[in-house]
Amino acid sequence: MAMSAAKRAHRICVFVFVRVKETPPLQILCFNIALEKSIVNNIKQMITLTKQQSTKTHIILQAVYPINKTDRESLFDKFQLRDRDNQTIDELNEMLESLAKEEKITFLNVNSYLMDKNKELKKEYTFDGLHPNMQGYLAIRDAILEVLD
Repeated sequence: MAMSAAKRAHRICVFVFVRVKETPPLQILCFNIALEKSIVNNIKQMITLTKQQSTKTHIILQAVYPINKTDRESLFDKFQLRDRDNQTIDELNEMLESLAKEEKITFLNVNSYLMDKNKELKKEYTFDGLHPNMQGYLAIRDAILEVLD
């Protein structure tokens, strides 16, 4: 999907990024299919609105990043992660990828660049197992540039 520099300079892109933490506090304790569908439906509404109000915008829907539960020692870190797991995140990402195909927008999944051999977010990319740290965001940036170039 290589683009010339001239095309890139005149292109407006909107990245849609889903944060797992944005889900309602009482429902975050356990992901379920209804909650995943709610997330997808909310994103679909954002995509529809963007398409209506900015017809030349290239929308890029980004996959939810993996988490790291293995290297968590503090009670706070364990509380942050609660019942979240990478299998559920993968299922949500499959739903997001299907939505992207349905809406004819770009789906960007850079998770393979961020995962360790156990398919968790690399320890060096997070301070709490959930949120990327500066090194994690730099890895995300580099992966995005590589995938989109």
